[in-house]
Amino acid sequence: MSLTLDSGCAWHVHTNLDDLVNVRPCEDTFSGVDNIVHGCSGVGDLPFVCLDASGSPHRLLLRNVRCVPTFTDTLLSVDQLWEQSRIRVVFEGKNLIELPPDPVSGALLRINMKRNDGLFEIEAFGNARERRDATSTRALLANAGIRSAHARSHIDRLGADDVAKIMHRRLHAGVDRLRKLPDFCHDAPDALRRTRHAPCSACTEV
Repeated sequence: MSLTLDSGCAWHVHTNLDDLVNVRPCEDTFSGVDNIVHGCSGVGDLPFVCLDASGSPHRLLLRNVRCVPTFTDTLLSVDQLWEQSRIRVVFEGKNLIELPPDPVSGALLRINMKRNDGLFEIEAFGNARERRDATSTRALLANAGIRSAHARSHIDRLGADDVAKIMHRRLHAGVDRLRKLPDFCHDAPDALRRTRHAPCSACTEV
């Protein structure tokens, strides 16, 4: 699915309520370019997978998305991205979205936008409609080593060291403790048993 950047839209808008999680009632209305008032059927959070500027997949959650079934496009509000998530949209020839620094590594996540008929878009994968209708989306997610955004555990398909990096960011535990985690937590990824990843000097165990 394509997510269109819109500097004139007050809120993020999506067209399919099935794609949203944490859905709440919402009675907001929108006036489109067709001068017709469109009703909102709910508001929720939109999970999806997209590729960063280097081609690596990332699982993201876009919060407070209004569902307007009579719209034809998914719109990302430039103002809402900044005001609620501190996500910068950069034009000026760079044409990218820049997320806040990672709290552990300090690295910035940058997602390239593409221009399509005068509009700037990013490509996302994993919404409900594409899971029903397009096997190509499933194949892309599988090749990227990550599950659909609605899957219960999206890290099950990652390598042992990649799983350890994710769990280290959550728990700040050393490699020995991470290896033992599946023995004490039934939903901990079994791949942790095989990790060789040494997270950081602060977690070195003696």
